[in-house]
Amino acid sequence: MRIMLVDDDARMRQVLRALLEAAGLRVTHELGDGAEALAAFRDGATVDVIITDCAMPRMDGICLVTALRSAGNPTPIIMLSGEHDPAFIIRAIKAGVNNYVPKPIHPEALFEKIWQTVGMPDSLAV
Repeated sequence: MRIMLVDDDARMRQVLRALLEAAGLRVTHELGDGAEALAAFRDGATVDVIITDCAMPRMDGICLVTALRSAGNPTPIIMLSGEHDPAFIIRAIKAGVNNYVPKPIHPEALFEKIWQTVGMPDSLAV
């Protein structure tokens, strides 16, 4: 499974990468904001799932999702956010987010959302 990580916090990307790769998943793109992610898709990036933060400079996660969906990009998107307001979560879902993981991130919750969104890889199936 190819994963694109989008988060302005380099330490968070590093932690997420280590967590995902320890589970046998492959992070193929690691980007600092939504604008970089859009540029990667314009350059031909293909991934199985995008895991993006919401609050980022230049282009936040909601704007990224909106831009991708407007361009017809169907890639599943999981949003990470410290925002727990139900109105925000509804806004994210209406923008096209497939799943939502609240911060602080618990590894079990993240993997559960990944499997719900894209299915469990055969190599990890129990």
